[in-house]
Amino acid sequence: MYIGLGFVAYYEYIRDDFFKNKYRNWLLKLFLFFVFFGGMIEILQGTIFKPRTCEFADWIADIVGLALGMGAGRVLRKYFVK
Repeated sequence: MYIGLGFVAYYEYIRDDFFKNKYRNWLLKLFLFFVFFGGMIEILQGTIFKPRTCEFADWIADIVGLALGMGAGRVLRKYFVK
């Protein structure tokens, strides 16, 4: 899911000139927000939702998926957007 999330976040970033011009480093801040969000989900799974467990490896998988999705968006933009 985080691959799709990263792809959509990158697509929206390149599509919207307002964010690129007004907010520098917006994509980095969005990436860090989703990393934090994934970590919070893992913590909540371990504390509130008892049948679920908190796994550090799941959080790392979220981060890797997010990076891969944003990277895929960047590669596809290079080849398909002229």
